[in-house]
Amino acid sequence: MKKRVYFYVNGTPRLVQSCLIAIRNYPNIPKHLILLEQYGYNYDHVLPLVQDFFDQVHVLKIANNKYSHINQWINVYFNPFIKLRKIFQVNSEVVLFGIRSPAQKFIIRFNKKLESRVVVYAESLAVDRYFFPKQGKDGVLRIFMKKLFSRAFEFQHDYDEFHVHFKRMYKKSPWFNKLCDMGNLFDAQASVLAERFLNEETLAPLREFDVVFFGQPIVDFYDKCGQEKELLKKIIGNKKVLIIPHPIEKKLEKYHILPNAFVYKTTAPVELLLLKLSPSQTMTYHSTAGIQYAKMNPNARNQFYPLHQDQWNTLKRYQEFLPNIVIYDQFVR
Repeated sequence: MKKRVYFYVNGTPRLVQSCLIAIRNYPNIPKHLILLEQYGYNYDHVLPLVQDFFDQVHVLKIANNKYSHINQWINVYFNPFIKLRKIFQVNSEVVLFGIRSPAQKFIIRFNKKLESRVVVYAESLAVDRYFFPKQGKDGVLRIFMKKLFSRAFEFQHDYDEFHVHFKRMYKKSPWFNKLCDMGNLFDAQASVLAERFLNEETLAPLREFDVVFFGQPIVDFYDKCGQEKELLKKIIGNKKVLIIPHPIEKKLEKYHILPNAFVYKTTAPVELLLLKLSPSQTMTYHSTAGIQYAKMNPNARNQFYPLHQDQWNTLKRYQEFLPNIVIYDQFVR
């Protein structure tokens, strides 16, 4: 058994996920938490409720730079990540939630040199890109640069294990033998954690709703013409729905057009809220929360309205393993 475990956390959902993994897999060894402060991640409302799960908390601040190939190349090859070097020790276990960013790539390479074990857990549906390469024709120069600087532009597959929702989805992947089924982290055992965030006074008015819509920041990032309001009218209309916005969703006025919807913005992790409410139906564009709840509650109907073809393709693969999800293609572009 390794002497300690480190959790590298990028965002509050991964912080809660780390707590559940720690409870199940690492009950008797020291647990270190590395919190990434970047892209507006705010742990103030969650960390005080779960900090006692960890023996030590480290804060890592990284500048908010918009992604570019040049920044990726410079950070992967030349950033020394001095603070991270000082945190990790030999003969440890490291838990990550991605293999793409320069920091994640450094952590994997550095800890393999320390003879530590690296385990990755899927953070979202975007994990598909790690095992299903994006289709498209690269130019000769782009192919050459990707081969020449593969450390910067390829995913870091030097981990020991990668836990995904359904391993068999990726049976044709060259990394299939490194994959494990993650199972359902948000089972009855997670109720202990849910009680730290939610009490009956908070839950009582929410129990009136048997349908939940998971919001996403479509307007904030993608929809410059205000078309999402029309989508919401078609998807939700006059239904009595509890809307849970995405943690980084800011423009909530779009929901005002829905006469019977109640918007509940919460700092509690959405999966823990669902564990307590157990709605019979959920709706979303393509939120990971919809897949997670389909695993949590086999009797629930979970409706997806993807906006892009690659999202639809991903959801169709999940549908093979989750018969309680329904996918509509009317908005796919």
